[in-house]
Amino acid sequence: MPTVVDFSDCDREQIQYAGAIQPHGALLVLQEPALRIIQASANTGDYLGLPPEVLLGQGIERLLGDEATAALRTRLASHDLSGMLLHLMSVRSSARNECFHLFGNRADGLLLLEFERRDEQAHTGAPDLYQEVHNTLQRLQAAASLQAFLQLAVVEIRALTGFDRVMAYRFAADGSGEVIAESVAANLETYLGLHYPAVDIPEPARRLFALSWLRHLPDVDYVPIPLLPALTAESAGPVDLSYSFLRSVSVTYSGYLKNMGVKATLVTTLLKDGRLWGLISCMNHAAPRYLPYETRIAVECLAHMLSLQMGAKETQEHYAYRLRLAAASGQLLDTLLKAGAGEHALLDAGPELMSALDADGAAWLSEDRLTLWGHTPAESEVRALVQWLATRDDLHFVSHQLALDYPPAERFRTLASGVLAVRLSHAASDGLMWFRREILQSVDWAGDPNMPMETDDHDGEVRLLPRTSFALWKETACGQAHPWLDCEIEHAGELRRGILEFIMGHTEQLRRKNSELVQSNLELDTFAYAASHDLKEPLRGIHSIVQFVQDDDGGDCRKRADSAWQLSCVSPTGWMI
Repeated sequence: MPTVVDFSDCDREQIQYAGAIQPHGALLVLQEPALRIIQASANTGDYLGLPPEVLLGQGIERLLGDEATAALRTRLASHDLSGMLLHLMSVRSSARNECFHLFGNRADGLLLLEFERRDEQAHTGAPDLYQEVHNTLQRLQAAASLQAFLQLAVVEIRALTGFDRVMAYRFAADGSGEVIAESVAANLETYLGLHYPAVDIPEPARRLFALSWLRHLPDVDYVPIPLLPALTAESAGPVDLSYSFLRSVSVTYSGYLKNMGVKATLVTTLLKDGRLWGLISCMNHAAPRYLPYETRIAVECLAHMLSLQMGAKETQEHYAYRLRLAAASGQLLDTLLKAGAGEHALLDAGPELMSALDADGAAWLSEDRLTLWGHTPAESEVRALVQWLATRDDLHFVSHQLALDYPPAERFRTLASGVLAVRLSHAASDGLMWFRREILQSVDWAGDPNMPMETDDHDGEVRLLPRTSFALWKETACGQAHPWLDCEIEHAGELRRGILEFIMGHTEQLRRKNSELVQSNLELDTFAYAASHDLKEPLRGIHSIVQFVQDDDGGDCRKRADSAWQLSCVSPTGWMI
């Protein structure tokens, strides 16, 4: 009987250690520098002409010959191959008069070589294909917005590959995803606008997508080809196939595709600022579909271009808003510099801090003094949030679902489901914070996102079973605000830097004034000392003379001298010196 399991089981699956490959190629594992074959896929006899039992323990020249092996060594010496899969060269098998594409990567100190038959028709038509890609790039560059850019991309990639369906899929912060652009055959239902839970593409799969630009599954119903032997003395465990193009896919993934009626897939990665942003997913429902290397490399080229241009398209899309933010930031900082009144200038500028950026409320904390503007949580709740933020290492915090990161925020989610915060330094919690209200929205899921997966313990092996229902499931999403845009996050960072410069400038101004005051005091002390010295010397002389007269003339002279002494000590203003 199936057993209900937690979704996190998906995140623990080690799919990079599949121990098998897909049948549209062959794989050899070699030990360097001898290039001795220590592991081979079970299909090398049918695919390359020499079975594993012949290849194991032999040098690669047994398959390629001396001339091709020398060329391979030259290529290997000029490339690291760690963390990448590289097309090394085209070769012919010594046992079979066929031409193969040869790919290589290194993992755990071992060299992995993958062989794939070269499609001569595709190879001959490559120049026309590259011209088509060039024309596609020009059309994409002319797109006016990110949405238009991605919609045109899926249309062009579908025309290039011939798949029934091509989708642009964007990941959310929680790992779930949404289909935001689609080109699909007329006889198929659309997935546009549908959301998919994080369990559909679990963390191990997202990690592997971030490592390689393209994954191809020509036939969902394929039979995996095992690596022989399963374990070797040269490796501590199964070979890491993270970068292997032929790696066998998870049975959960292939079962998931079968439940969707998919026969073949091609998936390319979309990266933004070096992080996984989304995918371009190609699906074929009618029949298995294999794409030759020449077509795949064209799609990969487009994926690179899409990743590089996404940020530019987003900037273009929000150009007017960026200009408004930049103008507001400049005006605010200019006001602060002219005011020159320290913290009071910042407090007076509170409404301006909130008005430029699309926020419902704002807060400013300085030396334990908290000031709130607009619609915000209570002061005690904001202070508790500030204390939590102070425990984090980063100076920036961005969330449009605050309660997921900070559970106490559930109490005030209607006022602040979205938070954008910047701290001035690691040493203190002083900083700025903006709030956005909760926005209730209806989300269309492809199946119930809360329905747990099940396990199958057939033959004593427990494994996850993919879900079978993709019926439309509507849900009202709570605790979410409008996501913060990149330009808004950049605006907050620029304000932080500007305020720091203002505070540093104000501090430097006070330091200079204190220094000038100290110098003035030193000069005054010096003058007072000199004046005192100059006055004391004549008085001492007069006193000596009087003393001399008193000693010489007796008592009467002493009285007259005392009177003279008293008169000599009276200043012009009438005060005794």
